[in-house]
This record gives sequence, C-alpha cells and structure tokens, in this order.
Amino acid sequence: MSRFAVLFLMFSLLLGSGLVPSAQAVSVNAEFPARLEESPDLELRGTSTLRWMGLFRVYSGGFYLPAEVASARWDEDVAKCLELVYFRRIAAQDFGKASDKMLKKGLDTEAYARIEERLVEFYRYFRDVNAGDRYTLIYRPGGGTELRLNGEPLGVVPGNDFARAYFGIWLGEAPLDKGFRDQLLRAGRGPERKD
Repeated sequence: MSRFAVLFLMFSLLLGSGLVPSAQAVSVNAEFPARLEESPDLELRGTSTLRWMGLFRVYSGGFYLPAEVASARWDEDVAKCLELVYFRRIAAQDFGKASDKMLKKGLDTEAYARIEERLVEFYRYFRDVNAGDRYTLIYRPGGGTELRLNGEPLGVVPGNDFARAYFGIWLGEAPLDKGFRDQLLRAGRGPERKD
C-alpha cells in the first residue's frame, strides 16, 4: 500500500471517529480583545493556536497581564488571564484528566500534594464544550483562580501556588506545547524583568 493510501486511510478513520473536525465544522471566532476590563485592566500579550498532531486546530488561546508586568513574570503573584477558544467538542471529564497528567508531569510530588484537594474542586467546575465555546482562567491576587465558560463564572479556587501550577500547564518550563507557550508570552513583551 502506498504512503498516500495509508495516510488517506488514517485520515478517514480519524474523521469517522470524531477526532478530526469534518468539512461541516462550525466557524469559530478566535479573536481576542487587546484589553480586558478586569481589576486591574489586563492587556493581551500573545495569541496562539494549538494543533493536534500539527494538523488540526484544537483551541486558540490569548494570554493577558497588567501593562506594567513583564511576560516573564507571569508566575508571580500578579493578575493574569488565559482565554481558550475551542474548535471541537470536548467532554468535561477530559479537562481534568488532561490537566492532571500535565500537572503530575510538571510538579514534584510535594507541590502536587499541596494543591490536590483544590484540583479536585476545580475539576468539578468543568462542563462539556462545543466548537466556539470559551473557557477563561482569571487569577487575581488574594482572590484566587476563577474559571468561566462563555463569560459565566463557574467557580474560584484560592492560592497563588494553585494559579502558578495551573497556568504552568501552558506557560511553565515543561508546558503542553513550547511553541504555544512562546507565542502566548511573546518573549520580551512588556517591561523588563527586574530581579
């Protein structure tokens, strides 16, 4: 069987399984405003699109920080927001499974244990998403990490340690996808870091 025939067969199987969006996929608006009117106001630092196997769009993301905060300081106790726009249906339970896998990979055992109870609570907030739905993660110092679906608040979990770990799935040293992270942070955007 030729290489083309094998690739065509694999694509056909994936299309039939629902893992690949069909030609009748919903048109999704993945635009992100330049500023979010939160407390404090947050400005867009970067956007990116995550692709499955480098081919099919899963979601696009936009990352926000206060204007005076350098992108490299995302992990500090500062306000931040990550908005993800989905291009396909994803079941609620899949968010917890995927997040847990990344967190266990990126955190040591003690760090994971410190946030484990809050993770269980946070995973309960997730709902099924369809193409075009938006999940928003917003962290406010002293207020915790809030999860919203299409603008509707679903719940808040306290702690900067939780925010650092959870945002780290996309922005940390061992992120889900380095290219996605780098585009969100757009290295060098914002004021220089002063250590």
